[in-house]
Amino acid sequence: MSKRDQYLFHKIDDVRYDRRILDDMLDFIVAYKRDHDGAFPSLRALAKAFDINSTSTAQRFRNELQERGDLTPIFDGVTIVNYSVDCGEWVHDGW
Repeated sequence: MSKRDQYLFHKIDDVRYDRRILDDMLDFIVAYKRDHDGAFPSLRALAKAFDINSTSTAQRFRNELQERGDLTPIFDGVTIVNYSVDCGEWVHDGW
């Protein structure tokens, strides 16, 4: 594997993905949150939007975005109830 391939691709669940999918997924999440009053898309919605076969793979991508610092979990006690997106901003139309 060339250095270029190592930079562009990584493996998740034995499938090679272009690293740029993380940026595309972050864009999708920001747009989804704008359209759904700040709600985070489900793992099933992420998997469907990116033609990923399993929600566990979508979860791994979400976790990578969190590790990268793009997503911050919002807790209700010990349970994650949503994620904030550090690069996105949306406002309520009535305010």
